Amino acid sequence: MKGDLKKYLIRALVYIILSANGVLMILPFVWMVVSSFKKSSEIYVFPPTFIPKRITLEGYITVFQLVDVVRIFLNTFIYATSVALGSTFIAALAAFSFAFFKFKGQRLLFSLIISLMAVPFFVYVIPLYVMLVRWHLVNTYLGLILPGLASPFSIFMLTQYMKTMPLEYIDAARLDGAPYSVIYFRIVLPYCKPIFIMLIVLTFLSAWTDFFWPLIILRTPEMQTLPVAIANLAGQYLHYWNVMMAFTTMAIIPVIVFFIVFRKIFLESAKVMGRLI
Repeated sequence: MKGDLKKYLIRALVYIILSANGVLMILPFVWMVVSSFKKSSEIYVFPPTFIPKRITLEGYITVFQLVDVVRIFLNTFIYATSVALGSTFIAALAAFSFAFFKFKGQRLLFSLIISLMAVPFFVYVIPLYVMLVRWHLVNTYLGLILPGLASPFSIFMLTQYMKTMPLEYIDAARLDGAPYSVIYFRIVLPYCKPIFIMLIVLTFLSAWTDFFWPLIILRTPEMQTLPVAIANLAGQYLHYWNVMMAFTTMAIIPVIVFFIVFRKIFLESAKVMGRLI
């Protein structure tokens, strides 16, 4: 009896701690959304008010007046989608080679690719920028997207996942005379669907919130992505917090919708990735 009571109390304590932690994590987001419907003067009121005295769309209207919201969202969507799909597809091609082929220097090359995960981006950002300047790709979609197409993490995860595939599938296809292109598209990629979708989701979310590289490579307002546009708007209109809250809320909504739509696949794939790691 005492043992059951102790187990119940421990479980209740864990639930309380986790619930409190969840509330602390979601509270800033709720405060941001609520503040986006306030007047700027009300945000500075002390003691602060959680529920707006008068709900207003002033912040959202001002955002559309100050920046080209549609173009900025389109830029961010093009960047995030291109990097997510492109990097995962290229990583799958590399992983296919590492998982099913033997060639000279394979281990060394794979180790070199994996070691790149430990190299911070700012270490090679200057030579990367100089290279794109010489190629005349500054302030272009190609210059924005190109560096994100190489993902050592995706190559590692896909290689490890492909190695779990029974070789009988590959051998049977080869005996039937199937070329490697058919094996890749009709056998390997369907088998890797869970981890494939997982990497696309993670890369999309990472690119959607990426600030450093777009800040460096983009120069004109019409090419800006959401994080850069928000930072620039904050620098110009720092005291209009309702405007900043409105713009940030608009930027986060697509990410939340994206996660809700793919949450089941995301959670299932996360279990698969956890086993690989």
